[in-house]
Amino acid sequence: MRLGGALFGLVLLACLGLWLVGVRNVDAGAEALPTESGMPYDVFGRVLALRVHAGRVDYTGLASDDEELRRFAATLAEHGPETTPALFPSQADREAWAINAYNASVLLGVLEVWPTRSVHDVSGPLELRPGFGFFYALRFALDGRRQNLYDFENDVVREFGDARVHAAIVCASASCPTLTSEPYLPETLEAQLDAAARAFASEPRHVHITPEAIELSAVYDWFADDFRAHARQLGAGDEVLDWVAHYATPEVARALAAARLAGLPVSYADYDWALNGR
Repeated sequence: MRLGGALFGLVLLACLGLWLVGVRNVDAGAEALPTESGMPYDVFGRVLALRVHAGRVDYTGLASDDEELRRFAATLAEHGPETTPALFPSQADREAWAINAYNASVLLGVLEVWPTRSVHDVSGPLELRPGFGFFYALRFALDGRRQNLYDFENDVVREFGDARVHAAIVCASASCPTLTSEPYLPETLEAQLDAAARAFASEPRHVHITPEAIELSAVYDWFADDFRAHARQLGAGDEVLDWVAHYATPEVARALAAARLAGLPVSYADYDWALNGR
């Protein structure tokens, strides 16, 4: 009897702890789409084409008509490289799935807490760190198991050893890379990732060169090891700036080369966590 009471107390404390930090499951609440012809990226594509314009998301419209996003999310819950490997025979298949799964889950997560002005406004009664309530505490059904966005990014997305993914996954914030109006597809993945990398290495809000400094997005600081490793794979060099120079437009690459020759220091911009809404 005493043992049963102790176990009950431990369970109660555990549940209380999860509630305090805002841990909760995010469910699609819809039926999965058919996959006989492969992953239904066309459905996610319709969502993106309708609700994403120049990287800004119409969350109000998405919240009022979310069935296709939810059905796509339900499909991601049941089908992934681990649960149905036959659907993902190549690395391109698996990498495209991971990028789309992350971006779709972020959209679903925003709907879960809608309305909100920032993903950093999401928290439980006890906020362990900024962003914990969204990136750690929300648990999505993906590939047959529950995963939060932080673990999914680090344990799944980054495992491809391709730093271009940091230009493709979008965390619903103003300083994020641009969310495209189309899904990433296995057959066009290389071209799409190159385009995303070029934008991330060239747009002034991500790479801004002044007479005093080379100012980079904080993403280049957070994932510096990924950018360095990928630069080495490309034969571009050993530094983050080598990766930037490899993908930058010729104009930005020339400005960056001059700034490096002049010995300008590298700084990282403050991240704007305001929602990337319209």
